[in-house]
Amino acid sequence: MKLIILLATLILALFGCISVSQSYASAQQARVVIETNQTAQLALSGQIATSIAFALIALVLLITLLFLAYLLVKKISSQKLYLTQGGLTH
Repeated sequence: MKLIILLATLILALFGCISVSQSYASAQQARVVIETNQTAQLALSGQIATSIAFALIALVLLITLLFLAYLLVKKISSQKLYLTQGGLTH
């Protein structure tokens, strides 16, 4: 009878250890998932910042090109006005 009680206690202890081990493994997996999500959020923030930076650079270049085109048109129109008013006399 003592042997049966001893075996039952050992089996219960073994199942208890297995249960604790599985719980620990599940907790570690959850921790890894949380860390992975945090890393993904950080990477997404970096991608958003990079996209915004590229968009701003493109906008500045576009504005610069439009301004240069405006100056060129203004210069050409003032030269035409100068020529039509008889600005060149030889």
